[in-house]
Amino acid sequence: MILLVRLSKAWRSKHIGRMPSLRLLAFETRIEVDAFLKKHEIFDYSATDFGQDRETLRELRMREARS
Repeated sequence: MILLVRLSKAWRSKHIGRMPSLRLLAFETRIEVDAFLKKHEIFDYSATDFGQDRETLRELRMREARS
């Protein structure tokens, strides 16, 4: 449980990435790391990321409408 809490904090603060997490958790693939993060609701997606994605989508829709 302590490992999960520490990993969660390190992941959210961007102090650890997928490859170190893979080694720390003794996984063999990045897919296993992603599944672990999803299972424990540890996401790497901020409100800023969402805003940027929303703006990109808006721009793409405007380009499409002009075509």
